[in-house]
Amino acid sequence: MTPSETPGPTAAWGEWADVDELVAPVGSTEDRVILSGLDAPTVIALDRTTGEESWRLGESPESTSEDPDGEAIDEDDWGDSWDSPGWEHGLVLHDDRHVYTQRESGDGSLVAYDMDDGHEVWRASPGTIDPCAPADGWRLSPSRTQSYETGEQDLLIMSHPDMADLSCHDGPSATHPGKLAMAVIDTATGDIVGEPVKVAGNAIPGIAMPDITGQFIDTPYELQGSVNVIRHDLTSGEARWAMLDYPQDFSRLESSPVVSDMGGERFLITYQGGESVQATVDDWSPDHMETGDVSTDELGYEVPCEYRTLRSSDGTPYCLILTSSPNPGYTPKFIADEFEASTGTTTGGQLESHVPASVFETDEYYGVVHDRDTVENDAYIPPATWDTEYGALVLPSDTGLTAVGLGTEDSRWSWDSGEGPAVGAHVVPGVDEAVIGLDRRTVGLDVRTGEQLWETPSDGPVFGVGDVVVIADYMSSTTQVRTTLPLG
Repeated sequence: MTPSETPGPTAAWGEWADVDELVAPVGSTEDRVILSGLDAPTVIALDRTTGEESWRLGESPESTSEDPDGEAIDEDDWGDSWDSPGWEHGLVLHDDRHVYTQRESGDGSLVAYDMDDGHEVWRASPGTIDPCAPADGWRLSPSRTQSYETGEQDLLIMSHPDMADLSCHDGPSATHPGKLAMAVIDTATGDIVGEPVKVAGNAIPGIAMPDITGQFIDTPYELQGSVNVIRHDLTSGEARWAMLDYPQDFSRLESSPVVSDMGGERFLITYQGGESVQATVDDWSPDHMETGDVSTDELGYEVPCEYRTLRSSDGTPYCLILTSSPNPGYTPKFIADEFEASTGTTTGGQLESHVPASVFETDEYYGVVHDRDTVENDAYIPPATWDTEYGALVLPSDTGLTAVGLGTEDSRWSWDSGEGPAVGAHVVPGVDEAVIGLDRRTVGLDVRTGEQLWETPSDGPVFGVGDVVVIADYMSSTTQVRTTLPLG
């Protein structure tokens, strides 16, 4: 892996570095750029100044294409790799000191690796304290910052989203305390902080997620035909319960619903088929045997913007959705808004914008994430860029891209790609550029004016996290990586 000869087209950018496998961006520090493997459970740290590899976890796909006897693996054997535990390709989080992941742990433990040289600092396995929640069933949850960076809270969240063996504890009729469902880990030591959250033995827990404000961790679970949530207060350590919904149509629970925090004690429950229910907790219960006081509203397919709440590269929370409906006459639109970080409530910068018809012919739709677990391709432009009250979003237009102001809905600028709508633009903080991948080229635009600043040949999609941008070439299984010049 060596830096390429391609010059940086703007003063703020470094050169492209060539990586010999497909990787996704995780983030950067003053000295390192962190990447995670797509085809292999690898983690790679690059020197931010030179682009050279500093250390890595795991082997590249080429290194694992032979069996232990040195013979090439037959095509029929490739399917075996998909039988590996989910944690092997799990999340990779980081702060300035460590990289945190279950990848290459060997048993599903969460391991902290030193940011400088990659040595193991500590290893934590909640599976050692409960035989009904074995180590390989645990998953690292998204961070409290809703990004791949842990922030300053020094806490990690682990979930155990599997039903317990009914022979454990008190059997199928077990009540709380039952099996472990969520544990909080100290990033400095790997120790479990406070009491882990438990659910009844026959409950089916989901992935625990931080709420919008970062003050709580919500652990959803199904129990006897109902959808419930446990809210864990990270300050006091107290837990509260609420039964969010008891659907009359049990077919809705043929697959586990998705429960999402929307701020203001509201949750969105998305059932199989896409229909949604909004549940508002009016009064939480301090007792796991009680349901709390909850009101519900059937939303059908009208998903609120708050369902897809994100944090931009500069830390501002906002939401952005592309609406849909099974009605053939429905006209989709982009809906967006900004949030007050401490409360999770909107600030009134509501935006409704046109969606080019050809956008639906692509896989990426628009320049932000597709689910709550990833943060690639931030579309948000901070208000400070224009010295306005609200920010703006870079969205696809009929001819390329347009920057639309939140709160005003006016177009700040438009850019003609020459190829029609452009999707998946990534707004890079610090240099205030939007980077977009097109057919055979990648382009950088000034987010203030829409002026094209540079372009470079490319053969794959562009993904970005913060100031790290990658071009993934799926044909050659290689990646180009680029970031801004060293901060230190």
